[in-house]
Amino acid sequence: MRRIKKRSINTISIKRDVYVGNVDDKEEIKEEIVEETVNITPEKVTLEERTEPVCADVAADVENSVEEAETEAEAAEEKAEAEEAEEAETAEAAEDTAEAVEEVTEEVEEVPLEASEEESEEILDEEGSLDGTEEEARALAEEAQAVEDEAPAAEETAAEDEAAEEVIAEEIEEAEEVEELEEAEEVEETAEDAAEETEAAEEEKPAEKPEKEAFKLTAPANQDDILSKICVKRGRKLIYRPNEIIFNCTAAVIGTDKDNEEGIKVKNILDEEIKQGVKLGYIDKYDGLKMSEIKEEYENDVVYEYAEQEFKRVGLVLEGEKVKVYVYDWDMKALHHIGFVDQANVADLKPYLENRDKYSFDVCGLITGGKFRKVVKDEATGKITVEKGNDGKLGVELDISIVDRKD
Repeated sequence: MRRIKKRSINTISIKRDVYVGNVDDKEEIKEEIVEETVNITPEKVTLEERTEPVCADVAADVENSVEEAETEAEAAEEKAEAEEAEEAETAEAAEDTAEAVEEVTEEVEEVPLEASEEESEEILDEEGSLDGTEEEARALAEEAQAVEDEAPAAEETAAEDEAAEEVIAEEIEEAEEVEELEEAEEVEETAEDAAEETEAAEEEKPAEKPEKEAFKLTAPANQDDILSKICVKRGRKLIYRPNEIIFNCTAAVIGTDKDNEEGIKVKNILDEEIKQGVKLGYIDKYDGLKMSEIKEEYENDVVYEYAEQEFKRVGLVLEGEKVKVYVYDWDMKALHHIGFVDQANVADLKPYLENRDKYSFDVCGLITGGKFRKVVKDEATGKITVEKGNDGKLGVELDISIVDRKD
């Protein structure tokens, strides 16, 4: 059997230490060189071949470690420089702030109201050395001393003024209180006087009159007697030809501005009849014309509100030497005395009224007077204006036609 000679290989030891420390706020890196120890047995040639790869790996590790240490050192150095720069900036900012505060403090530092004599002399000396001569400085010092001497007197004067003001204020307050008391007494007296006057007036005041009731048309008490004597259309319609008229006249009604036989104002009767006629559509204001039509048809003329429009029915009653006039309501249920036929026409009418059964009477009662509108045209400019008016003569005019009895 062949014996193989044993080869011994000593262990390869590698030692690497890296130390990083701060010395005087500066980065330093100390490295200990890697020590490599390779003990090879007498069979050197053969072992070299076997250990060569291991040595290469160790060398690579050492190189990498060195590079890492250098990188860390550089990073630490950069960090230290950045911190140093930041600290420098902070210190500079603090210094600037301190200077600014010191300047502001110097600006707002209060000047003492009064200075000692030594300080005053120093100030005057400095002012004199800067702005003027010693004489000027002395003059300023004397003025300051005079002001200082006058200060107590000014204080006394101010105290006196304040005391005087307090006295005046008290007097004013007392005067106001007295005035208020006097005014209160006057008001109280006035109220009492007014109450007495009101009471006396109430005692002397006559009883209040009751409110006037609105006028209403009422049938006369003797209406049946009147109807038995009245000359009027007997039927609803009375149709005749113009050549059949045996008597015709136009007569005014007298007394429309007075009271009638019942003591009623005729004007009230006429107003109420017109009001009811408008309401029922028998009468139209201004004949139902519009303003433009009034201007066209009544140029330089007058148009009345209700004039020339007629009542429902009018009748005549002969009483002695007078002829009474009656106007019917629009519903024909009552009639009212409104005046008398103008006396100038009575003599001509009387024979027909006395023989009323032989004749038929057509009596129309037309409204006259009252409110109107006057249309005026300016010849120079052609402008048309309308003026309002009221003649205050509301009345009735009669158009009487008599024919032989038709019914």
